[in-house]
Amino acid sequence: MIKNMTKGNPAKLIILFSLPMLLGNVFQQFYNLVDSAVVGKCVGTQALAAVGSTTSAVFLITGFAAGVATGFSVVMSQRFGAGDNAGLRRAYAMTLLISAIMSAVLTYVSLRYTRRLLVLMRTPEDIIEDASLYIGIVFAGLFATIFYNVLSGAMRALGDSVSPLIFLIVCSLLNVGLDLLFVIYFKMGVKGVAWATVISQLVSAIMCLIRLAAVKELRLKPGDFIPDFKIIFQILKIGLPMGFQMSITAIGVMAIQVTVNGLGTPVIAAYTAASKIEQLAMQPSLSFGLALATYTGQNYGAKQFERIRRGIKHGIAISMTVCVVLGGLLCVFGRNIATLFLSENDSKVAGTVLDNAQLYIAVCSAFVWVLGLLYIYRNALQGLGNAFVPFISGIAELVLRVASAVWLSGKIGFTGVSLSSPIAWVGATVPLMTAFYVIVKKREKAHLKTA
Repeated sequence: MIKNMTKGNPAKLIILFSLPMLLGNVFQQFYNLVDSAVVGKCVGTQALAAVGSTTSAVFLITGFAAGVATGFSVVMSQRFGAGDNAGLRRAYAMTLLISAIMSAVLTYVSLRYTRRLLVLMRTPEDIIEDASLYIGIVFAGLFATIFYNVLSGAMRALGDSVSPLIFLIVCSLLNVGLDLLFVIYFKMGVKGVAWATVISQLVSAIMCLIRLAAVKELRLKPGDFIPDFKIIFQILKIGLPMGFQMSITAIGVMAIQVTVNGLGTPVIAAYTAASKIEQLAMQPSLSFGLALATYTGQNYGAKQFERIRRGIKHGIAISMTVCVVLGGLLCVFGRNIATLFLSENDSKVAGTVLDNAQLYIAVCSAFVWVLGLLYIYRNALQGLGNAFVPFISGIAELVLRVASAVWLSGKIGFTGVSLSSPIAWVGATVPLMTAFYVIVKKREKAHLKTA
């Protein structure tokens, strides 16, 4: 359902728009958790470590794709907020063309250099074969991931966050079913988990495409696909920095993974379990941030600056409340959740794995509210069409994460690894927060002069 966010109560709009995305993201993380749980329970700790060791490498590529897709949707949301339906259709058509090219390039590059990347990341020899097999299949299906992100972003740009939720629920249930079928029944191991992910994402992308074909504002004509270099430039100007910013974040995560890989397979398994739980804890912040990107983009298109400020205030209040409650729950129950990833046959290493997982979860949960602020201000700036400041803050996040992970891990071991992400979150949030209010004020003054 298309929703115009330039009218109505900001808090109500943000909550109603965020909830379907939150549920959808939770379902997405749910099937990621199931992937790891099925591998850990049914195959073993080494297989769990193999899948987990690829997480940052997969995020390097899929994170770039997701960031670019979000940037593409910003242009569409601004066109929609301004009531420019012709511009909206052209932006959508150019987005599809660019996404097709991007899919081909990223798939080729990722498949060609997968093994080298795993070696550079110091992946242990006892898990590198399974890791290479898993990541190769996931990258082979990269086009499905890219088009799902692009198409769901297009729906959110028009204020529709319900349809992506429905498709993600279907995708999640399908993924779980295929996990159980391929791993337990067909005994396919990590290969089965990878194929389950690719197939379910392909199905969700097809459903998104069918849904968008029914939206009258996006009923494309042959002429809409004629290259419009002005719109292409606008799309790439916002999308590419957002994609690179996500890749920069991924490089920081990879640096942590390299550090963890040097600590042995049990620690890799602990980090895998804990990071999956961390990803689940991040979903409210991510959802509220995405809601603010659409909200800000539409209202910026309508030049309603005071309404943008009100939306940010409401978004912060909502995000902080949810993050504090969720962080407390994970501090209490994090260890219990981590046990879901361990097989009964791995009793010799279970204690070490759980102790390290609990430590990581507790540290990150205590600072998850900072991550809430980071996502709100980053996405709001992107909604304004400013991708430069988020890119710079991403570099700051990278430097802080890598420096703290390397230095602190040498001093205090895995505790230092656990502290690296919160340190990076704080360092990245400060410039985002400052820049947002400065840019909004300047844009408003410039608009008033020309009005």
